[in-house]
Amino acid sequence: MTAVAPYEDDASYLLDELELFDRLLERRLLTWWSETEAENEFSGLYISDAEVWNLLGASLDGSERRSANRGGDGESVRGGRDVRDDGRERSTDGGERFDAVESVPADAAAETQFFDVADTFRRFDARVTAASRRIRRRKRLTRDAGRTLRFDRLCETFGLETRHREALLVALGPELDPKYGRIYAYLHDDVTRTTPTVGLVVRLFASDRRDRIRYRTAFTDRSVLRRSRLLTVDDSGGEPLPNATVRVEERVVEYLLGGDELGGRLADVVDASAAASLDAVPVDDGGRRRLERLVDVLARRTERGEHAFVHLYGPEGVGKAAGVAAVCSAVGRAHLLASLEDVPATEWVERCELLVREARLRDAALAVDIGSVDERDENGEQTLSVVRGLVERLDELGAHVFLLNADGLPQRVFRGVERHVVSTVELPRTGFQQRRRSWEAVPDLPADADATYLASTFRFTPGEIADAVETARRLDDGDSLTAETLSRGCRVQARRNLGSLARRVEPRYTWDDIVLPEGRLDQLHEVAARIRRRGEVLTEWGFEEKFSLGNGLTVLFSGPSGTGKTMATEILASDAGLDLYKVELASVVSKYIGETEKNLKRVFDEAEGSDAILLFDEADALFGKRSEVTDARDRYANIEVNYLLQRIEEHGGIVVLTTNLRENFDDAFERRIHACVDFPLPDERSRAEIWRRVFPDQTPTTDLDVPFLAGLELSGGSIKNVALNAAFLAAEEGTSVETSHVVRATRREYQKMGRMFSVDEFGVYASCLRS
Repeated sequence: MTAVAPYEDDASYLLDELELFDRLLERRLLTWWSETEAENEFSGLYISDAEVWNLLGASLDGSERRSANRGGDGESVRGGRDVRDDGRERSTDGGERFDAVESVPADAAAETQFFDVADTFRRFDARVTAASRRIRRRKRLTRDAGRTLRFDRLCETFGLETRHREALLVALGPELDPKYGRIYAYLHDDVTRTTPTVGLVVRLFASDRRDRIRYRTAFTDRSVLRRSRLLTVDDSGGEPLPNATVRVEERVVEYLLGGDELGGRLADVVDASAAASLDAVPVDDGGRRRLERLVDVLARRTERGEHAFVHLYGPEGVGKAAGVAAVCSAVGRAHLLASLEDVPATEWVERCELLVREARLRDAALAVDIGSVDERDENGEQTLSVVRGLVERLDELGAHVFLLNADGLPQRVFRGVERHVVSTVELPRTGFQQRRRSWEAVPDLPADADATYLASTFRFTPGEIADAVETARRLDDGDSLTAETLSRGCRVQARRNLGSLARRVEPRYTWDDIVLPEGRLDQLHEVAARIRRRGEVLTEWGFEEKFSLGNGLTVLFSGPSGTGKTMATEILASDAGLDLYKVELASVVSKYIGETEKNLKRVFDEAEGSDAILLFDEADALFGKRSEVTDARDRYANIEVNYLLQRIEEHGGIVVLTTNLRENFDDAFERRIHACVDFPLPDERSRAEIWRRVFPDQTPTTDLDVPFLAGLELSGGSIKNVALNAAFLAAEEGTSVETSHVVRATRREYQKMGRMFSVDEFGVYASCLRS
């Protein structure tokens, strides 16, 4: 007697099960053949009975095969059939006839030896029983050896019944041995149908009509086999369900054979991140305390046999994925992390079904990151509907579930959760100290790169810091970092698309370009210092914790047109290494109720995440005084101003407002403005300095009369226009720029401004205007 040993791998077990299935198929074929009245010359035309018998490796010899087609004492079993009330035929031994193959082995009709058919079936049944016992003994030995067969684990995990197991084995046949394609084609009586159908599986295993109906439910769209994505039932052709083909999902086949590699539609979304400790998660102390509390919550849920549905949200790169890994590690659970951020929302539910299946196969918690979802977007409500479907699928997993996103989600999307207890946890943007630690931890950080300055200027999350460093390396062709490329990489990383509501301005001016009275220039330097050191002062010196609002920087530049307000804004952006966005008021302000606030929210939200300086030029158009309400228009205009007041106070970034009419500003803005710089029209001394600096070094000039030009009452902006026009006049004449060209250009500037003047005002240069 052959010694029975444990299964060495999952494939060995599956092959044993298929061998047992072969014996059952032989038994079924003998039954069908014994119930067939006459040979149909067309049945099995391309695949013969003998070929199928050989494919099954039948253990009976020829005489035993013939006996299956004859009754005892020489009576043919085929001849004794009657018809039941329901029209189905019944064989003489009382068994039900299945409408399957009607042909018999080719030599059966010519044989004259007869054997007892009942004895033949008893011998077959004994072999089937012996094979079943052998499989059970080997499975028991395998368990005793400390191993669990994956087929059994799958059946237990998904709660599969006997009919589900049988359906899986039938569908697995062609995946493991091509002979089953020929066998199924024979059983279908169609050489092209090599894949099992629902009807075939039902006929193979259902014992009577009622059992067939029960068996059929194993293949409906709500069945565990299909909803859990274990089997694919192709019923898309519109034919009855029994005609639908049945296949085992490729990933399930790989799993049953011992494979754990992901492919197909999961390979590009699953991140096989390693477990981490809470101390290794790059979050602030407050964020770490929240994660520690989450560990306690999950531990208590696990003790009570409950599962948590954790909605974890926070800015991109803040450490949500690392937090999930650390929390799962702390509670002793494996986890699977997937990002659907780059997957169209229309595919989320389908991908989620595959992820839930994978998490169940691995006995792991599941974390799914869906990125940014804003219900106020154009398709926001539609996306939230998809999120609700996603949540319903995640709720089917019998393990802890984490749904990650950037902006938070309304609680109504979790109302359908029934099998989990919902918890919401926010991981806020990391503060200055953690940012500085993250910068200091950057490998080969340039010696002249100031981690304090970088942490103060760019409010990056740890993930965004890593991206900025990678961007800087690419800018430097992968060589070692420099302070310059790191600064450029940070600006690229900070850049966000503000769409049509704001225009990015490339700063061109430096401190050498601006001319202001000494006191005003000092004020501007103080504003620049506040931008550079805001992270250090707010965080390390405790102001951020003490004051929850007003931690951004709002600056008002007021003064006549052309006095340098926009230039000063560009200088601040250049000095801090930040992007500058000029808000297009024509795109922001809308005549439709609520649209202006929606547009302003988009502007502030994008600026908050990008660390950009927002410039509202001629801001009194938006930030004007509120009026008494006399009609609906006044009421909604005041609502817009109120919203602006709220967002200015809550905004953590830098906002610069410029105006020609400071008196038009609402009084409530005064306390929300942190710095105000007045830009006066330049005096004669300032104008002289502007004239000395206005022409680029490359411009050819000859004996410019700066004292005379400084006497012309022009703003800095007008002086720039005059200088440019004078250069064009000189270029047209083919000479260098002279005072005569500047005088002629000044006349055109006066005319453009609508300013009355006399030629005599130009003194000795009046002749330039008369010629």
